[in-house]
Amino acid sequence: MLRNLMSFCLSRRPLALVAFAAFIAVGIGAFTVLNVEAYPDPAPPIIEIIAQYPGQSPEEVERYVTIPLEIAVASTPGLTYIRSNTVFALGFIPVVGTIAALVLGFWFAARGAAYDCYDAVLARRGMPYRDKLAYLERHRARSLGLGAVVAALLLVPGINLVVLGLGAAGATVAAHDARNA
Repeated sequence: MLRNLMSFCLSRRPLALVAFAAFIAVGIGAFTVLNVEAYPDPAPPIIEIIAQYPGQSPEEVERYVTIPLEIAVASTPGLTYIRSNTVFALGFIPVVGTIAALVLGFWFAARGAAYDCYDAVLARRGMPYRDKLAYLERHRARSLGLGAVVAALLLVPGINLVVLGLGAAGATVAAHDARNA
């Protein structure tokens, strides 16, 4: 699938460049209408709930843990915003220092993105949770490289809408290449 997409883009370069320019224009447009205040509230009241269900897929964690918690928390008076994120593996990062927190935060984000991208690919092979972790550990450079690119592209407005799908496609190609090697 990824090779078909690449050959399509290479054979129709003007169309690919126009699509890229459209993504950039939408991102710049979204950035320009971003609300910026002179004196923003630096610390809105936020509560984070982190729940783990070891050995389960993100779909099962969402079905049996995240959604019931969202329903229970949604009835809280004065709640203005609720968001949930279910991932293959969770990590909690205490603030160690500005530079250390950025480096550790990006490393954990890359690791989590790699786990998310590879989860469906390895689940189709019938791998249990521990085997998935062992596979990603054996192919650490490849999986963290993919995860770092996906985590970085998630920060770009417009592109973040398609990057997880492309990450899953990249993980499929990488896992296929690793199996054939």
